[in-house]
Amino acid sequence: MRHLVIALATLTLIACNLLTTTPSDATAIPTQPIVQATSTTTPLTFEGQEIRDEQAGFAVNVPADWYIFPFGDTSDAIGYSATAQSIEPSVGGGGFPDGESKVDINVETPEAGNWTLDSIEAELRAQNSGASIERITLDTDVEAIRMTGINQRGNEFSIIYTVFNAHRVAIVVLGDVQFLDQIANTIRPIE
Repeated sequence: MRHLVIALATLTLIACNLLTTTPSDATAIPTQPIVQATSTTTPLTFEGQEIRDEQAGFAVNVPADWYIFPFGDTSDAIGYSATAQSIEPSVGGGGFPDGESKVDINVETPEAGNWTLDSIEAELRAQNSGASIERITLDTDVEAIRMTGINQRGNEFSIIYTVFNAHRVAIVVLGDVQFLDQIANTIRPIE
């Protein structure tokens, strides 16, 4: 189980360019269904699409015209994720064009660690001595932790962590990072 937790943490670090990897010639197309909303709501309202995690008990909104790769079957998983992005999915790589973004919502279950904000903060401080780590309260009154720093390529990164029902939730934005706070500020418990 510890190896899976390390693998999930490594994937998050790679997504933020905190670790270097050797690029491949092609990127696989995800096998989960892709959904595109037809609403004309502008991306900054975040009223158009909701991503729900019934197991952890939270929901978060993303712009109406983004493509969503929803959470799959999470019943036997100790870690899983959902993705939403502003550009149409395609084969290839090379990052995001200016003004485009992708958000990953990574979840680790209590089996991966009985998560609390205190345990997350202690782990982040122990493993990220050069990063800024602060407690914050989101617009939805959800307590969270923001970690910011500079990755190996010299780019600033920011990740927001919170906990729902002992599940660690990490929100990571690639591309236009203005969306991190806007998306994170919609996360809330499912009623």
